[in-house]
Amino acid sequence: MTIRTAPATNEPLLTTRSGGQALRIAVVTGSYGSGHNAAARELAVALRGIGCQVEIHDIVDLLPWRLGRILRSAYYGQLRWHPRSWGATLRLLEPGRPLHRLVTRSLGFAAAPVAAAAYECDLVITTHPFGAQALGHARATGQLDCPAVTYFTDASVH
Repeated sequence: MTIRTAPATNEPLLTTRSGGQALRIAVVTGSYGSGHNAAARELAVALRGIGCQVEIHDIVDLLPWRLGRILRSAYYGQLRWHPRSWGATLRLLEPGRPLHRLVTRSLGFAAAPVAAAAYECDLVITTHPFGAQALGHARATGQLDCPAVTYFTDASVH
């Protein structure tokens, strides 16, 4: 892998694998609204622009037992029928709360599919918190051996 050490030049820090092959990067988005997907697409465009091979994956499709689709339907339903309840949901999901522990453990079931999506990649980036949790589980269990980055989008719209 080629690493450049002059960030002030606006050149990419990572450009190629050893041997000159393009870096392979997996981007894990979450189709819970358009912001996470838009960020993933823009990252892919920028990375492809510097010669990287990029694959985009949706955490909705990587969660087992259709859990991703169930969570997305529940999220859309909540925003449509009870939008003011979103703040309460975020409070219930704060670290240390029982719902936070349940969701965090549940996202561990996505560790293997996320690791498979990033197989032979040089880097994996996620734009959604569910992807970040799944990547954390994959790293903690030794299923993911490449660097992982979480790119958070603007939380103020939530």
